[in-house]
Amino acid sequence: MPDSKPSAQLQANSGLRLLLWISATFPLNLLTTAILHEVIRLSEEVSFFIALVIVSLVNFVGLRHFVYRQSEGELRQQFTAFVGSTIFFRVAEYVGFLFVLNRLHWHYLLGICAVMGTSTLTKHFVYKFAIFRPSSSVVD
Repeated sequence: MPDSKPSAQLQANSGLRLLLWISATFPLNLLTTAILHEVIRLSEEVSFFIALVIVSLVNFVGLRHFVYRQSEGELRQQFTAFVGSTIFFRVAEYVGFLFVLNRLHWHYLLGICAVMGTSTLTKHFVYKFAIFRPSSSVVD
């Protein structure tokens, strides 16, 4: 019987992979929003909305295969749960962005950092323990 890693080590591994993943996708979100707004001249609201859609699609693949290592099994069930949670989180993120942009009058890039940082912490627990939870045979 192979040695199994302690639970804390498994959590640390996926946590580290999540930090690596965020280091790629968060700049993608900022860059997409900035290019759409600064270069293409879309409004901040529309630019951020488009960036959220793009990053959401990229995230499913990366979270499933890289962060939580769920390359086999219930793809349809995971995708359905991911889409449902993504719609909820993206609506909350967008409303939060509109609040900090239009009510608090923060710069749009600072608003994205605040909203997405808060949301990411919450999403990690939902994804890890509800959507991409490993089966008993998956080793992290």
